[in-house]
Amino acid sequence: MPLPKGLKVVLFDFDQTLIHLGADWEDLRLQVKNVATKYGIPFDEKWVLRGIGQAFKTLMDQGKAHEAADFKNEAFRLVEDEENRALNNSHPIDKAVDVVSEIMRRGYKVAIVSNNNPRSIAEGLKRFGFPDIPLVVGRHNGDPVKPSPIPVHKALTKLGNKPGEAVIIGDGEADLGAGKAAGVATILFSPPGHARETATKPTERVENLSALLAMLPPVENGHAAK
Repeated sequence: MPLPKGLKVVLFDFDQTLIHLGADWEDLRLQVKNVATKYGIPFDEKWVLRGIGQAFKTLMDQGKAHEAADFKNEAFRLVEDEENRALNNSHPIDKAVDVVSEIMRRGYKVAIVSNNNPRSIAEGLKRFGFPDIPLVVGRHNGDPVKPSPIPVHKALTKLGNKPGEAVIIGDGEADLGAGKAAGVATILFSPPGHARETATKPTERVENLSALLAMLPPVENGHAAK
C-alpha cells in the first residue's frame, strides 16, 4: 500500500529505530515487579511502561492514592536510570544519521515521538551526531504513551500539521498502533534477521532506513513531490 500524497511530516520512533539504546528491559521488568510486590500488587505485564500504568491504576482503584504516587515515582526512577545508563552501550542504527539529515534537507518537518525519556533521547541524538531535530515528544511519567495516539497528536499540534500530512516510522506495534489511531500513515522498520510481525498492518515496511529515501521525495510547494 503506497504512502499518501501530500506528506510534510516524518515522525520517528527512537529506540530500535534511530538508536539501539541497549537497555536491559527484562532485568528492568523484574526490578519494577519487585517494587510492585513491595506495594502488594501483581506485576505480570511484559511491557514495563504499560505494567506501571496498570499497577498505578490498581492502587488508585483501591483508594491508595499516596501509595500509587510513591509506586509510580519509584518505578519510573528505575526506568529512567536504566535508559540513561544504557546510553553507554548504545549505537546508532545503520544509516540513521544520514537518512534523517537527507529527509530534513528534502524539506520535511521531522520530529521524534518516543516512549523513552526526553533526557536520554536528547543525549543519544547529540552523542551520535544527528542533525538538530527541533521537536522531541518523549515520555513524561504518567502521561499516555504509544500505542495511545496522544503523543502523535501532540507532535502534530506543535508542528501545525494534520494527520493526513504525516507518517510515523517505528519498529513495533506501539508505533503502528499509535499511528493508526492518530490517522497517520505508518512504516514498520523490520531489519533482516529481526523480522517483526505486528497486529497492526503497516502502510509500508522497510528492512533498512535508506529505503525511506525512495518513498519520500523532496517536498515541493509544501507537499511531497510525486
